[in-house]
Amino acid sequence: MSCVLLQWVNHGGGILNHRSAIGKITAKNVQNLTLAWRFPTGFEVSATPSISDGAIYFPGWNGMLYSLNEDTGALRWIANLTDLMGADVDTPPAVSRATPVVTSGGLLLVGIYGPAVVLALNRHDGTLVWRSQRLDHTLNAVITMSGTTYRG
Repeated sequence: MSCVLLQWVNHGGGILNHRSAIGKITAKNVQNLTLAWRFPTGFEVSATPSISDGAIYFPGWNGMLYSLNEDTGALRWIANLTDLMGADVDTPPAVSRATPVVTSGGLLLVGIYGPAVVLALNRHDGTLVWRSQRLDHTLNAVITMSGTTYRG
């Protein structure tokens, strides 16, 4: 059994915010689950990971954004969020606790905890594609909610 059985492209698992693997993990098979792999970050991780096309994406409280191989847990790439923020003089070390959002266009959207900024990264290699302006210029403005993209 693959360690992940579906796409989980945002905090709720998808546009319907189902937050479950209905039909994948059941009372009949839960006792057969075992640890497939472990990846130490050295710091806490509080965001729900996003999963797409064999990759897992999540931020750590150490200011890093990780991409791992879904099946092996091997590091695909790591990005330093402070470095991606650029030379913003009054920016503290950047962290995120929001689930990265996977878009159909190959981007990974990451809300920065403070200052309130959204980063768009190439989800295949972690390079910065664009950075929003500050969404709020209040000194303590933060993004704590994970986003959802919808193309309708």
